[in-house]
Amino acid sequence: MSDLLVKRKLCVESLPNEIWMYILEMGISNYTLGHIDVCSYSICCKHLNKLANQDTLWSTLLDLKFPGSNQDDGGRTSSKKSLYIDVHHKYIHLRARMRHFSVKLDQMDQEMDAIAKQIEDFDPQHSPETLNARSVACRDEFSRMKQEHKSILNGLTDIGL
Repeated sequence: MSDLLVKRKLCVESLPNEIWMYILEMGISNYTLGHIDVCSYSICCKHLNKLANQDTLWSTLLDLKFPGSNQDDGGRTSSKKSLYIDVHHKYIHLRARMRHFSVKLDQMDQEMDAIAKQIEDFDPQHSPETLNARSVACRDEFSRMKQEHKSILNGLTDIGL
């Protein structure tokens, strides 16, 4: 091990654990440090790894980022860090689903605008067959969009919105 690494290791270990924990807790509480930062500290050395995996740090991260999720999960996870990872993955999944639904709603808005344009362009001078065909097409499209809207609402209900 090089002299520089030995000196850095001694510097890290020369501070008491309480000071390191205070630094980490203050960084988290002030929103200066997030979960990626805590994980980065944990790979610096064994000493910081032990400190960065403390339940108190991950409990604070849970409370700040996901209020209400820092409850006993019935023993499914072995640590607050594991619980944070589980909750974070669920959050990412929910955001992806919400983006999907948002895109679908935008598409439906565009389709409704197109139908409204067709209605505006309605010319009573067209033949009855043409008018009937356009009416049926609009009704079918409206019915399809209604079903899709219902599907989106059900999806939003499933994710708790």
